[in-house]
Amino acid sequence: MGPAIIWPLRKFIEREYRMVVRGVRQTFPVLRLVNGAELWSRSTVKNCEYIRGHSFHGINYDEAAFGKASHFDVLELRVADYDGWLSITTTPKGKNWLYTLFVETREEMRRGQGTGTAIEELDSYVQQGSSWENPHLPRRALERLEKRLTKRTYRQEVLGE
Repeated sequence: MGPAIIWPLRKFIEREYRMVVRGVRQTFPVLRLVNGAELWSRSTVKNCEYIRGHSFHGINYDEAAFGKASHFDVLELRVADYDGWLSITTTPKGKNWLYTLFVETREEMRRGQGTGTAIEELDSYVQQGSSWENPHLPRRALERLEKRLTKRTYRQEVLGE
């Protein structure tokens, strides 16, 4: 999965940001930029074996709802050395550990807003959205999905519920 992410990302960075990529390592993909920054692509399989023992300034956990709560714990520990950030981008998957985290974080945000606390001061932030809100997705494709998918799958995958 790593090379499938790293190679398009390399092209995007070079085209959009006009940053020169210094190199790409294949085995465990790492994109190295000339400013010294590195973008890693790792899997959480084998209980995060390929992530343990490393420290990161930031991690994005993609499709986290399909992972385990223990993976999230490992990732939180990996950013602790730098007081880094951990973001999650995912499609919901029922009422699992991530649903609980989502509800708790949403409540924390509501309490903070009630006391006048700025969102930037909170430890966590959640945002929920529908694919219909994405102006880059073809409306025709979304309409086709609405007709073809079960209501439950459509609500989960397209509406983000």
